[in-house]
Amino acid sequence: MTWLLLPLLLQTAFASTALWSKRLANLSCPSLPQGNWRDGPVGDGQSAFIQETVRIASEFGVQIWYDLSFSHLHIWEHLVPLYHVLPGKILVREFPAMCLSSQGFLDGDVLHPTSEQILDFIRSGQRHLVLSAGLQTSSHSAWKWGLASSDQFISLRAGNDEDHFWNHGARSAESDKLDQSDRFPPLSFTKYAWQHVKADGINKLKARLSVGQQTILYLATRPYSCTDPGFISPYRDCPPGIFPSQVVVQGLQELARENNLVIRPHPVDMDLVWREGNAFHESFPGAILDDYRDGLNLREIALVADLIIGEPSAVTSATFYSSEHTPMIYMLRDWDLFRCLRPRCINESIAHVFFPHHAAGPQDFVQAVKRAKRSGKVLSPIRARARQAYFKAYNG
Repeated sequence: MTWLLLPLLLQTAFASTALWSKRLANLSCPSLPQGNWRDGPVGDGQSAFIQETVRIASEFGVQIWYDLSFSHLHIWEHLVPLYHVLPGKILVREFPAMCLSSQGFLDGDVLHPTSEQILDFIRSGQRHLVLSAGLQTSSHSAWKWGLASSDQFISLRAGNDEDHFWNHGARSAESDKLDQSDRFPPLSFTKYAWQHVKADGINKLKARLSVGQQTILYLATRPYSCTDPGFISPYRDCPPGIFPSQVVVQGLQELARENNLVIRPHPVDMDLVWREGNAFHESFPGAILDDYRDGLNLREIALVADLIIGEPSAVTSATFYSSEHTPMIYMLRDWDLFRCLRPRCINESIAHVFFPHHAAGPQDFVQAVKRAKRSGKVLSPIRARARQAYFKAYNG
């Protein structure tokens, strides 16, 4: 009977092998910020701090696994900069370990763990921690592995995710995450992160700018509900006319005719929509796409810009690193909520505030851009001090 089953067994084996080979072939490497994120060069003061931190961690039995699984990889700069201070293991599931070699990591630094291995890790030491980042709460970080919530699962807060003030769907999750992550300061956009981005990216961008034209940088967010302040997102779960806002889209199309227009969409929209065929360039002909996967240094992009138009997002407030004197327009939707949050959010002392859904048409937006350009330098010393104070208060 066994020989009768042999053809079936062989057929099954070949099918399984083909399926596995196809799966491996589909595991392509993601685009990540280039540079040595493992043990890149640091100054003497940083080096002494790192050595002392490693010594203390060893003395107290602290071990860290950095969880990059089940996440959009734009959280990279929210999590990975800690690795060079507290080395550990990088957890991935969607791509091979060799994909991280360009970021300085060795094969032994990267794990493709099972839930059982993670459970064994946290059980083997009370100071063994699994760190994640992004919108995930600490309880969700454990849940995604099929494990019970524990203090050893920690989700680092992104200190300058300004959009969480306004995204109704995110606020409850964010408050939970803040409660559980106060032991760690924000890590996004650290000095180490700025030192380890693509060095040639900004030069390639500059080469695409037309000489003699001003440069406008538009920073987009990702909405979670129909009341959130995203205006160019192709978010499809709302009535027509909300996303995208034709006031903003048509206004940007007009501005692109006489300006260098650089648009940085939210990473989720990039992953889901804007890379499909010519989707982006059909919506914004003449604009330059800044794809987060290209790993450009946002600080340098902001320095190139003559005007920044920002929807609420982490990158909008991050531009304060280098754009103290650059005029800015801050895009919002909810006027009543803005009145309530005005003392604690980006307001008129920091930027021009514009509500597209209160505009009569695209020309209102275009005129707001022109006004911001004219008034920026006049008010820049006042706004520079306000931005410095806001950024320091928000990020520590």
